[in-house]
Amino acid sequence: MSTESTTERRPLWLLALLPPAQYLLCLFVGQRTGARALAGLAADPVAALLGLGLFAAVFALVLGLTGRAWAAWLPGLLPLTLDLVNHYKLLINGAPLTLGDLALAGQAGEIVGFALPQLRASFWVIAAPLLYFVILALLIGFRQSFALHPWRKLYGNSRSFGLSGRGGSPEPPVGRAAEGGGPYTRNRQTAFGSTAARLVLIGVSLATLLALALVPFSAETLASAAEPDGRETLLRFYASWRSDRMIGGAADPALLERIGSEADETPEGVAGTDAEPPEPETPAAEETPAPEPVRPTVIFWMSESFFDLTALPGVSFAEDPLPTFHTLQKTSPHGRFLSNTYAGGTGYVEMEVLTGLCSAFLKEADNLTNLPDARYAALPCVTDVLRNCGYAADFLHAYNDKLYNRRWIYHALGFENTWFEEDFPEGAERKGGYLSDLALTEELLRRHGERAGAAPEFYFVISMENHQPYSPGLYGDANDVSMEAEGLNGEEAETLRTYACAARDADAALARLIEYFNETGEPLLLVFWGDHKPNLRVGDGTVYESLGLADSSVTTDWSTETLAEMLSTDWLIWSNYAELPAVEEPESCTLLGLRALRCLGFELTDWWQWLDRRVAPDYLLYRARLFAARDGTLYDAIPEERAAMMEDYAAVVRDLVYGEGTVFRHARETSD
Repeated sequence: MSTESTTERRPLWLLALLPPAQYLLCLFVGQRTGARALAGLAADPVAALLGLGLFAAVFALVLGLTGRAWAAWLPGLLPLTLDLVNHYKLLINGAPLTLGDLALAGQAGEIVGFALPQLRASFWVIAAPLLYFVILALLIGFRQSFALHPWRKLYGNSRSFGLSGRGGSPEPPVGRAAEGGGPYTRNRQTAFGSTAARLVLIGVSLATLLALALVPFSAETLASAAEPDGRETLLRFYASWRSDRMIGGAADPALLERIGSEADETPEGVAGTDAEPPEPETPAAEETPAPEPVRPTVIFWMSESFFDLTALPGVSFAEDPLPTFHTLQKTSPHGRFLSNTYAGGTGYVEMEVLTGLCSAFLKEADNLTNLPDARYAALPCVTDVLRNCGYAADFLHAYNDKLYNRRWIYHALGFENTWFEEDFPEGAERKGGYLSDLALTEELLRRHGERAGAAPEFYFVISMENHQPYSPGLYGDANDVSMEAEGLNGEEAETLRTYACAARDADAALARLIEYFNETGEPLLLVFWGDHKPNLRVGDGTVYESLGLADSSVTTDWSTETLAEMLSTDWLIWSNYAELPAVEEPESCTLLGLRALRCLGFELTDWWQWLDRRVAPDYLLYRARLFAARDGTLYDAIPEERAAMMEDYAAVVRDLVYGEGTVFRHARETSD
């Protein structure tokens, strides 16, 4: 009796421990440290129970379907892989893996190529997968022991289920089997019992999964489970998916109707005011045609990872690495640029600049680069205003078109040409493994020269030379930057010096661009900014930590003030034909495009007019744990006095992205 009890219960206890073991292994590898993982469990036990329930339900379902514990263990490969990717995403740019990141899964090889020099094995990266496969091997080795027969009589058959099995010989049958039932009867009973147990497991697991999918968890519970700090990635994905279902795509029709009514009541065709307004013209005689308005060449130049590194605390340079940028600041509007991302995610920045849409209002699984292709033709864009003024639009990027679906998106947004790395002349200069900023400038000027006498041109340009990694010695003897940096060790100082060399090249390319338009006398409006701060990671820390700008390399650890600092780069707008006020003001990726349109003074489309009137006066940037007001005040959430404005903004953004464009059905057209 005691032998039978032991052989029945030991495997059941071990099977019950397998789902928690899977969950903990995935959690530990994803969070990079055991302490961080355990802290997350302790901080929110409800979220932990949700995660355990999800793992246990899937495990039980596969166990019931196959009757094999090793088969039920295999699905854990998916969350383990997700958590491994989360581990390295935290390591590379401090941000956790999100549902929206899965849109880039097809370009995993490209992304790994950027990150490979920084990928380092840690304890949990080695230990968790190793333990996973050791357990898998043991389960396969004991496939007879762990076959699912928990409710049938074993008749002392330790080899078929129990763990004792001394010598591998079964004990003599007892009970009804010994009375003449024979092998056929025993097998029939075994099959009946196994089937019943498996059906029970399948039913219970399906009921659990259905409950997890249908139980109306509160928004607060889901938000807590979706928190990246100390959460398992599959659990976060589940919570984000549930949150997306709650958000849906439809905005309140009454709210949209009110917004539309208010938009109709406001003055139309409002032009920007940053540029000096033209003097009122005296009515000319009929035979004298009115002068044509100035239509300058417009260049939006997004400089990869550019920011003013001379402002870093404790860092000094023998010579200014950014002389042109600093000179232009003296006579141009400029200031701090608040990005929506840190150390990566260039595509997300450019889309907000072009559209004025805040991506924080989208579903967790979405970003402005992974929407259905057909949606982009309906989204507002800077090009709408410029095309109404006779402009042609071209896009030029010093890299390939594998990321962010750029070729299609830019075409749908009204760009006539999209040029990438393969379209550059053979032998174009390369530095640090990428096309140099100077090569990009020369290619832009060459193509611009070919269009002489044609329609005015709008160029959106993205550089690449200053992309990570910033490996010490990357530029060899060509890097003669001389600097001193208090608080940095040798490798950290060399990493920063590598970045400084590339930033200096970006400044030199800027000088070449300015020189060309000054020499030709062609009117130019140049909008120049850095998309995000560079990833200056060294080992397990960053240069920013060593300089005291951040106390962690994980973005979710940052305070509101630190988050704003680490999301900051620099911007300026320079013109050689119009008087622009040399003010220093903060700007953001969401509203930089609007500021540029104001400087041009062209008539705005309905969308840009509404954004200018309703949102821009009180808003700068909105992200999780950060709301930046126009006056520079920082909040960790939307303040009450701006809640109504943000509710309107969110409704319009979601209507444009997911709905019918109720308010701005013709967002890409100018009002009559």
